Amino acid sequence: ALSQTEMAIGQGYFSAFTGDLNGLVEFSGTPNFGVLNVDLSFTDHAPVDEAPFEGFNLVSNPYTHSVSYSSFMTGNSGASISGSIYLWDDDNSETGRGDNADYLVVNAMGNTDSRNNGLSKWDGNIRSGQGFFVQATASSTITFDPAMIGSSNSDGGFFRSDELNVMPLKLILDDGFDKKATIVGFADNASDGLDSEYDAPLLSEGNLRFYSLLSDRAYAIQGLSSGYSNEIPMGFIASQDGEFSISINQVESTESFAVIFLKDLA
Repeated sequence: ALSQTEMAIGQGYFSAFTGDLNGLVEFSGTPNFGVLNVDLSFTDHAPVDEAPFEGFNLVSNPYTHSVSYSSFMTGNSGASISGSIYLWDDDNSETGRGDNADYLVVNAMGNTDSRNNGLSKWDGNIRSGQGFFVQATASSTITFDPAMIGSSNSDGGFFRSDELNVMPLKLILDDGFDKKATIVGFADNASDGLDSEYDAPLLSEGNLRFYSLLSDRAYAIQGLSSGYSNEIPMGFIASQDGEFSISINQVESTESFAVIFLKDLA
């Protein structure tokens, strides 16, 4: 039988290879509410500037809603903590062992998130139940207050990777004056039919249009399964004659392709 542990309110926990044979973990109990206080430990070995790694405490958002980082810091302005928090960013750790460099660091200056093509995934909200480190500068108590509620509690803020392989090909049609792009991509969980997550119909406007075809309908973006190996019908519409070129502007990965080629049926 799996062991059961009573979790302390506001305390953070590390977990790896936890749960049943399917990796499932079950939580039960009553959701937390109201103002909650969490005691922080601190060992006075030396001043913080001389011992920069002292005083770190792993805490967690105890609510079923997100907590705004800025509201959390404002509400704890009287606590003996630094203004920074450290959140674990999984960064696809199933393919390699993580380390301390995988923590996303946030304070009033900004955040260190750089893995999303240089665009931050951090949106200022600590998710429900999400653990994070705070650094105590003395023995202290931090407070969680329902008034600190954040604006987003979406799954992306947990910085987990589902390891889904997505390979978009961005194709550019150029008539010498204008350029139009269309994307044909391949994803592990896409089908060869219509997928609302991966397929976007083309709006039938404009003097130059470029698209792929799915069930005889034009698509600006079409997603197909990773194992797709058939020809992909393409088309374009131009309001005037001229010379046209097609190029691949973006290829994130071509490992699954022996050859990428264009077949002219005109």
